[in-house]
Amino acid sequence: MNLTIIIPTYNRPANLEACLTYLEQIKLLAKVVVVDGSVEESAKENQRIILAKRPATRYIRGEGVLHPLTRCCLALAEVSTPYCVVCADDDFMIPSALSRCIDFLDVNPDYSSAQGTSLRLPSSEGAAGWGRNSIIGNLDMDCPVERVIHHLSSYAHTCYAVHRTAVLQKSLHFAGAAPFVSLDGCLWLQAELAQSICTVVQGKSAWLPMLYICRTPTIGDRQDEQEYCHPNFSKCVAAIKQYALFPLENDPKQIKEASQLYDLVMGKYLAKRKVSLTSKSYSFWPWKGSRQTFSRKPSLSGSVRELAKLSEWTALKKAYPDAIPFNLKSKWSRNLYYRLWKS
Repeated sequence: MNLTIIIPTYNRPANLEACLTYLEQIKLLAKVVVVDGSVEESAKENQRIILAKRPATRYIRGEGVLHPLTRCCLALAEVSTPYCVVCADDDFMIPSALSRCIDFLDVNPDYSSAQGTSLRLPSSEGAAGWGRNSIIGNLDMDCPVERVIHHLSSYAHTCYAVHRTAVLQKSLHFAGAAPFVSLDGCLWLQAELAQSICTVVQGKSAWLPMLYICRTPTIGDRQDEQEYCHPNFSKCVAAIKQYALFPLENDPKQIKEASQLYDLVMGKYLAKRKVSLTSKSYSFWPWKGSRQTFSRKPSLSGSVRELAKLSEWTALKKAYPDAIPFNLKSKWSRNLYYRLWKS
């Protein structure tokens, strides 16, 4: 497999152990790089885990580098494969889905990234369901700026998609630097947005109808409000807009129209997060083209059935033994999940 998996980790040895246990049990034929920003005690534990679970893993110490995307930039210097993917230390990627993404990118050179459905696993503190990048459709417009505007209108990040390595290098270096990262803090949500938009500008982005990744629940409050109060927030918004509109810089008429549209969809994006930069209405949509979407959302129980048919099922149960199914919405789905998980 012409793929390198980058795993950023920070003070979570138990998560890293589960992730590497899973990768080793499924015999994933890909290079793995762990980039570690943990404190000394956790870093030593992480190194012990790597030697015990997957000795072939490349380990990079990113001491003092707090932002995950900045740490990933360190790992990219070690990447020699044509494709690369970032995997959080609490996520479990499906190898067959990674292979399908690579096959798709091989025959579609105008695409910069590909991914599929994200299934959030249940636990005692988090319900099962879809991840934010579950149902999005392809961004297959020829114009980079049009792709960005459609991307913002129905935003789902591309951070964990399979990328062409050169594309990921460029997008991570953009998102892992100022103003997204500063001495007094890291604006993670804006950096995530910057990385996604940079990827979309460089090429088309595909969503393939398949189970792609299983994610453990994120516990705790989101940091949106803190980020929007950060002094660098307006600089982040300006930097993202400048990059997004760069392809039209030599066409004053188009860039003016695109700038107005961009402001509208960015305003709508921020409004969903209770941030208001303008009082204009966002009700109209002037683009003739439309993002390709899928008419039916796959059922949650259907994806659980799909997961149970995969050879990775046993490995996932061993790596994530504490999953509790009682938070599934319907009784039927709950019973199905329970039977599959306990099988």
